[in-house]
Amino acid sequence: MNANRMVSMNLLELLGASFKQRATGTALISEDHSLSYAALHGRMGRLAHVLATNNVAKGSTVGLCLDRSPELIISVLGIVQAGAAYVPIDPTYPTERIAGMLEDANPPVVITSKVHQHLFKGTSAKVLLIEEIDLGNGPVFEGPCPAKPDDLLYVLFTSGSTGRPKGVAMHHAPLSNLIQWQLRTSVCKEGDRTLQFAPISFDVSFQEIFTTFAQGGTLVLITDEDRLNSTQLLRKIIAQKINRIIVPFVALQYLAEAVERTGEVPSSMKEVFTSGEQLKITPAIANLFKQLPGCRFCNQYGPTEGHVVSELELKGDPSTWPALPNIGSAIDNVKLYVLDEQMKPVKKGEEGELYLGGACVATGLHRSR
Repeated sequence: MNANRMVSMNLLELLGASFKQRATGTALISEDHSLSYAALHGRMGRLAHVLATNNVAKGSTVGLCLDRSPELIISVLGIVQAGAAYVPIDPTYPTERIAGMLEDANPPVVITSKVHQHLFKGTSAKVLLIEEIDLGNGPVFEGPCPAKPDDLLYVLFTSGSTGRPKGVAMHHAPLSNLIQWQLRTSVCKEGDRTLQFAPISFDVSFQEIFTTFAQGGTLVLITDEDRLNSTQLLRKIIAQKINRIIVPFVALQYLAEAVERTGEVPSSMKEVFTSGEQLKITPAIANLFKQLPGCRFCNQYGPTEGHVVSELELKGDPSTWPALPNIGSAIDNVKLYVLDEQMKPVKKGEEGELYLGGACVATGLHRSR
């Protein structure tokens, strides 16, 4: 694909080839079992059918409150196949915050589990328990995903650190552009394994899920215990022969320290992306990449309202990398401007505000009223 052209489509169209050509290939691995692409496609189609029979259609939002599991990934894909947008709800959130999210997103349906159904008492939404949905049998959703490039894909709520949490409404087109760019630049290929590290309430999780499946790769799920214990995380990466991770700086630092502490090296790694916070090249991180000479390492940047808008690939001897790498250059079809208070471009070396343009900007903030 031409780097300056974006084929605008809904996200499931990008995954279509994988479902057809990789039907017997492994799509998903979790602690206790794996799913082929054919099995994943069938389960998401059955969930999409259940949603459609519960009046979920193009333009709807669907609340999603599940723990880390294959069912969580299946639900994301099933919601999208029904033409709706998923609204991740972390079960650890206070009930007041969940109530505010439901008020703003106004989903007609919430998918959750028996252990979390108490969080949705009194809601006007219909609560579907994932344990009561037969994902292995029954009718599947008829027809392709009805969503168009301008339709919503997800609504992610901000932390609320500066006031009431706000739902960022992201449509298919910018994320389609992101995935197509990622496919063009990635060194990973069909069959390679990506770790599903980010919580579903963070936009990085979208990147992990959809880039992997668009490439025909395998998404490897981990437990919260493994995710939060650096030694266990390192050993899981080695045992599962993980080829790509996308992690914040802090997690990468802990992982690098675990390598130094144990002497165990994740030599299967082909790509490491860091995002979400300022990257720092510490001695431990530099030492890690000295032991991974064939691994591509990139610093990605983007707010929730734009997901990934820029990338800097760090090359050469890690000992020469800057202590605080910059955010790099814009990805395909995205424009970045540094402007002063009069909205004029600043000169090189001067300070200003970063403005985003092109195929990256969210629809806006989602409010039902």
